Amino acid sequence: MMNNNEPAEGLRIVVVDDNPQDIELIAETLQPNFTCTIRAVTTRDALLGEFQIAIPDVIVSDSNVPGFSGLMALKVVSDLFPRVPFVFCSGSDSEELQRQAMWCGARAWVSKSDLARLVTIVKEVCCVPE
Repeated sequence: MMNNNEPAEGLRIVVVDDNPQDIELIAETLQPNFTCTIRAVTTRDALLGEFQIAIPDVIVSDSNVPGFSGLMALKVVSDLFPRVPFVFCSGSDSEELQRQAMWCGARAWVSKSDLARLVTIVKEVCCVPE
């Protein structure tokens, strides 16, 4: 289970998503594969607040969070913290949105229907050995 209050241990993963069930599925997918702390946010201020606590190892973002799109989150992160990998994990299958995200600096796009692939992507972008 995800716990937003535990101290950072292992990988620090910030999830930008407004759907509690999706956040829980992402946590249930990643936590058996990594020693990690997962923090969930839904706003720009909350995302920036996470960077004040500690620099995340990776951002995993939905493409559409009301009031704070994934592309907005990507811009914030890439402008202020360009070395932090940004991965989209979305239910959207818009090829145009995927192209735009990759052009703007996202490291990968993972479908929420293929969360097993998220494990592989996080290993790659965080340089976790097999």
